[in-house]
Amino acid sequence: PKRISDCFAFFLKLHWEGKDEGWDMFQGFDQEMVRQMIPETLWRVSFVNAGYTFCDTYPNKLLVPTSVTDDQLIDVFSYRSRGRIPALSYYHFNSATITRCSQPMAGLSRNTCQADEALVEAIRLANTNCRTLYIFDARPRLNALGNQASGAGYEMTGAGTGYQYCRLDFLNIDNIHVVRKSYYQLLSLVEEKWEDGAWLSILEATGWLYHIRQILLGAVRIVDVIDNVGASTLLHCSDGWDRTAQLSSLCELMLSPRLRTIEGLELLIEKEWLAFGHKFDQRLGHGDKSHLDQQRAPIFLQFIDSVHQLLIQFPCSFEFNETFLVDIMDACVSCHYGTFLYNCELERKEAELRRRTVSLWSVLNHNKSKYLNVFYVPENRTLVPNLALDNVQFWKGYFGRCRLEGEGEGLLFMSRELRAQQMQALIVGLKEQVFSLERYVETQAKEVEKYKEEAEKWRRMAGGHPDTPQEEEEKFLGKGETGPFCSGEEEKEGERERERKREEEEEGMR
Repeated sequence: PKRISDCFAFFLKLHWEGKDEGWDMFQGFDQEMVRQMIPETLWRVSFVNAGYTFCDTYPNKLLVPTSVTDDQLIDVFSYRSRGRIPALSYYHFNSATITRCSQPMAGLSRNTCQADEALVEAIRLANTNCRTLYIFDARPRLNALGNQASGAGYEMTGAGTGYQYCRLDFLNIDNIHVVRKSYYQLLSLVEEKWEDGAWLSILEATGWLYHIRQILLGAVRIVDVIDNVGASTLLHCSDGWDRTAQLSSLCELMLSPRLRTIEGLELLIEKEWLAFGHKFDQRLGHGDKSHLDQQRAPIFLQFIDSVHQLLIQFPCSFEFNETFLVDIMDACVSCHYGTFLYNCELERKEAELRRRTVSLWSVLNHNKSKYLNVFYVPENRTLVPNLALDNVQFWKGYFGRCRLEGEGEGLLFMSRELRAQQMQALIVGLKEQVFSLERYVETQAKEVEKYKEEAEKWRRMAGGHPDTPQEEEEKFLGKGETGPFCSGEEEKEGERERERKREEEEEGMR
């Protein structure tokens, strides 16, 4: 469509109960204070951006240190690129935190901002277990230097600077232009037919798996600092809505078991991607027919692919399965639901998406059984993937769903890998059905035992003589003289037979 308002999402209507619950998946950072058990003595909810006055791509509520005033925050808005100031995203049980922002507007003249330095220092002091704050810049160092020439840049840390107790690390994750080129090369690869050896070489040449591995390496580095060193972290890239979202969400997924459930991942996407203003509209090209748009890039796809890498290495640690990830990505580009439309929270509110469209989460949760991982075992541990080169795999379940194999008719057939995946999925589904049937048999067996006990009570109340187990079973099944399944005539005949036996016994006693 030429306009986002012409997307199918605005014409989809559902008429079942609970169809609006998906919009309440994330209810703001005041609820996050409660969910994450963040101490109110150290952090507070700030309404300085109410009405999206100072930053139109940020949420209207932010979590900031209690020692920082709103007046100081207003000064910081003008110093950080796009007004995206440092704000709390995740609070770990050891008091270490993940805060996120955009690059400082330092420039070649190394401009400073006392309010920004005070905010960063307050974030450092909010963690009483470690005196060092780690600042992770997702960009390669050369890219950050290039941005410095255009008036932006990075923080100068160490003695004699405003960030003297901070440490700066660069994570060498490439920008959207490099990733977009890699993605287009990958699409060309999966659409054409290659010999096996050539296919693998070309896959490596696309650089796609390299980029996925770099993101995961950065996330693992941050998780190590939080979980093992116990230090707080501040993450940013250029504008803080692409690579920053990838890193923060992956780190939280590795650190928090609660986010590895179906609703947990939905909450994570709502918070880190939608509330913090990832530009889905521009990156996916919604309502834009120009495929050469330089703002397009598969940033969210990289995140979902990274989650799939974790799912491969930890198959029992996630409540959801691969189908869940595939359906999220398909919904992202289909525009059937309002969840991923527009660029930020402000634009979604102005478009009244809650009233006019359906949330993707409502649909996924309505069909939750389809996405359950039968091997899921909840566990309270940090996930640290093995990122050796041979452990980062091509996502066949998404990219390899269809391959052109017929030369004469040009029909779409499933590749051997896809057939194997579908057989595996079928086996998993059958196992789930067998498990359900076993539970059903157990339930029915208990019901049978209950009916047998009831039959025994009726027999005792009637004053009858004890029966053998075989006779009792025959009576219960309606094969003997009486029982709950006997017809009326059979019951009368049985009563007459018992009366005749009693008369014979009395005659013998006489």
